[in-house]
Amino acid sequence: MSNTLENQFARADVQEVGMPQKTLTTWKIVVLILAALTPLSVVMATLPLGLAFGGPSSALTYLLAGSIIGLFCIGYAEMVRQISRPGAFYSYICRGIAKPFGVGAAMIAVVGYVSGCLGSFAVGSAVIGETVTSLGFNLSWQTSLVGLVIFVAVMVWNQIDFSAFIGGLIVICELLLIAALLIGIINLHGIQATFSPEVIQWNIFQYGNWHVAFIFSFLVFQGLEAGALYAPETRNPEKMIPRALAISVTILSLTFFLVSWALISFSSPATLMDQVISQHIFGFIIAVIQASLGETGLFLFGVVTVLGVMICTLAVVNFMARYLNGLAGDKILPRYLATLNRNGAPSNAAFTLIAVSCIVIIFSVSCGISPYSQLSPLGFGVAAISGTSLLILSSLAVVGYFMRSKKSQGHWWKTFLAPIFSIILLVMAMYIELKGFNFITGMEAAWTNYLPLLVLFAFVFGFFYALFLKKNKSSIYHHIAAGDNMEEVIRIREENREV
Repeated sequence: MSNTLENQFARADVQEVGMPQKTLTTWKIVVLILAALTPLSVVMATLPLGLAFGGPSSALTYLLAGSIIGLFCIGYAEMVRQISRPGAFYSYICRGIAKPFGVGAAMIAVVGYVSGCLGSFAVGSAVIGETVTSLGFNLSWQTSLVGLVIFVAVMVWNQIDFSAFIGGLIVICELLLIAALLIGIINLHGIQATFSPEVIQWNIFQYGNWHVAFIFSFLVFQGLEAGALYAPETRNPEKMIPRALAISVTILSLTFFLVSWALISFSSPATLMDQVISQHIFGFIIAVIQASLGETGLFLFGVVTVLGVMICTLAVVNFMARYLNGLAGDKILPRYLATLNRNGAPSNAAFTLIAVSCIVIIFSVSCGISPYSQLSPLGFGVAAISGTSLLILSSLAVVGYFMRSKKSQGHWWKTFLAPIFSIILLVMAMYIELKGFNFITGMEAAWTNYLPLLVLFAFVFGFFYALFLKKNKSSIYHHIAAGDNMEEVIRIREENREV
């Protein structure tokens, strides 16, 4: 390792390392979390997939998933107050359980985030193409993918506040349009028919594959970790990030519960799946919008959807790249991923994610796999299982950290009981996800059933890789997840750089 490259990695000044500026506030973090899975993008892209392959139980599964994540966030927020260094889940698991478990979790995150990024580009390019085509302009998904890649690559180079500002405008427009859609459906069918009591009764689970619906519902919250990943760039992370997490979970849960309730009521629960599939999935939501808001409403939805998908994909790449950047900073991933550009953006990590996603999409399509209805559900499915695994380990880490910590202790409900309850519920969620994975795309290819094993293999590899570091590179192992905040991390890396 050359001294020049190591100095670039370890020095603490902004120009060399790209020390992030503390410019983020509570609402900016909320915007960044929501932008990772923007409300309208979910309504137009992910939610119809859940209705097509999961069925009419989607409304209740959104509520159930939100409740589980909300319970998890109680303990998670306490960890954020104690540790605001880069790495989030990985750092917390290292500090709360043991470093081999933390490195194993880091590898799970790599698999999950690459899969999620892949799914975002696949579904994003397809939705943009279909949306523009529905407005009367012929646009293929291939052209959409090229445009999306160029947009993300250019934007990711800019300072994060720029993305937060643009994302905030889009998210506000999306929430207003979703409210307009609900009002339009109510005006068309009446409030009682729009929010049919039948949809929120427990016997709704007899229709379709409710465990698949749960996977898509749980997936909505997989961008939640973005809040902690932005801690180094937050003015007061100990207070602002927990608030942002609570606000984000509430907005996401209520929005998707109400929208899915109305969309399911728009059709018959018994025939919902057949109706959505017969309209080629995306056509279902287009028909609902057109019937409820007319051509003008469809045009506005189309324009904002395209912008929303672009911002959503940008946000996904942004926060996933920061995770890879944090791991590389601890010398767990290749060193080039640790480099930040002059704006403080992890451009190397971001461009790597973009390249891998494009290669996999092109290869899959050449094998006859649909990017929207098959590839993106597979990517999101692996991402959901990876995310749930990280949530389970993180909840265990909360309990372990506060039981051993000599620092000021939080309330026993927040640091012990709530994490224990979340572990139980998350293990049940994992069982549901694994049970429903082979139904997620309708593909009959046997190889898709083995994709969840990637998560297990990633954990095992990371676990033993940590043991290897402990035995052969003790200096790197000793400083894994060291430091409670970004300033301490920079200082530790400066003191322990190799010559």
